[in-house]
Amino acid sequence: MFKELLNFKNSKNQIIALLIALLLISAPRLEFIVLFRLFVLCLGFTILFDLVLTYIKTRKFFFPHSAIITGLILTLIVDWGASWYQMVVICLIAISSKVFIKPEGRHIFNPTAFGLLGGWLVFGLYPSWWAPSLYQPGSITIPNILVYIPVVLIFYVSSFRGRRLPTVGTFLFTYVAISTLSGQSASLVSAVSTVFSVGSLFYLFLMVVEPKTSPIFVRKQILYGAFIAAATVIIILILQTLKLSFFDSSLTALLLGNLVFRFWR
Repeated sequence: MFKELLNFKNSKNQIIALLIALLLISAPRLEFIVLFRLFVLCLGFTILFDLVLTYIKTRKFFFPHSAIITGLILTLIVDWGASWYQMVVICLIAISSKVFIKPEGRHIFNPTAFGLLGGWLVFGLYPSWWAPSLYQPGSITIPNILVYIPVVLIFYVSSFRGRRLPTVGTFLFTYVAISTLSGQSASLVSAVSTVFSVGSLFYLFLMVVEPKTSPIFVRKQILYGAFIAAATVIIILILQTLKLSFFDSSLTALLLGNLVFRFWR
């Protein structure tokens, strides 16, 4: 079974390798014991819950590629200060959405986003996005460049080879246009800087275009990318206007997009 993980022609294995690379590049941000705990909890429990819950449902065992990817993404963006049981609950919610919220055998929600939403609803935890972020914002340094490299390679695997370029293109254009015209960003340069930040690109290249929860056909991809970008800006504007604190606006927009386009992929 584990030979499947060594097949680097498999796009899922390529994504796994790139996520591990990003984890290693970002590792100096955290103390070793904190990073090790985070890695073991997120990866271990997503794999465990996927194997157990899927077996309960189907009576079959399989190699949990998706659970490994979900666990690694959680490792990279979850609140690293969360307690062990909070992380376990987040992993359980994420995998449960993958296994059980699947009408007609089709996934609806991105598991990572759903799990993090559950963590916010139950514990008030916000995603930290600690790994896909620059060491020194505004500076061109080797550590900053290194952080971008696996994210750009993820784009090649998930968006270019995965044929999700229409989603990526319309998301970027729509976000910049609406953010600038609405005044949410101070200027065009500010909007471009935001959407091309390493965290935004990580979110777009990995989570928005996730193949099981995003449209396949070009026209639907265009609408999907535009919808999520517009929803992100609108949510931010509403929260700023009402002076409210809420769950991550980009992940909220992603889950809304997953739901709206569930029956139209």
